[in-house]
Amino acid sequence: MKNSKLAEVVSVMAEKGKKKRKRSYEEIVDDLQGFQLGPDSIDDILEHLQSLGISVGNEAEAEDEGEPESVENEDIFVPDGIEIDVARVDQSLVHID
Repeated sequence: MKNSKLAEVVSVMAEKGKKKRKRSYEEIVDDLQGFQLGPDSIDDILEHLQSLGISVGNEAEAEDEGEPESVENEDIFVPDGIEIDVARVDQSLVHID
């Protein structure tokens, strides 16, 4: 019975991870509370998540791997005597996915 419950929890963890493409160690530990797992079992779960393309790391690493911050709200300081032709800059921006 515990194995089916663990499989269900791992499946839910995988679904959450697929949506965000990442899971932190803290999230994984929270999800696995109540199960007494040895290091090999935990490694198997981590490897399973990674095999699904889910990045696993600590909270700071998980946050760093998210979407890049927008530069739209960045302050740009231009030295006196220099002008920027904004229309020309907008035309030259290229978005690469």
